[in-house]
Amino acid sequence: MTAFAYLKEFESGNNTISQGSVDNYLGIILNCGYFSYSKMIDSFNVVLGVTGTLDTLSKTQQDVVKKEYKI
Repeated sequence: MTAFAYLKEFESGNNTISQGSVDNYLGIILNCGYFSYSKMIDSFNVVLGVTGTLDTLSKTQQDVVKKEYKI
């Protein structure tokens, strides 16, 4: 709402709001990537439907799945 208030005041000709202020405050902040998708599995009690893909994994990948995810 602050960004829109700055824009409204600037467009109404209010001299207290400069173009620099509008540039600094007009935008959208997107936060992403704050969690690891590989750790999402820890949130569930049961994991279903992955056995069909296990045959395509390398030996190293299979070891990780067995050790880390106990599948």
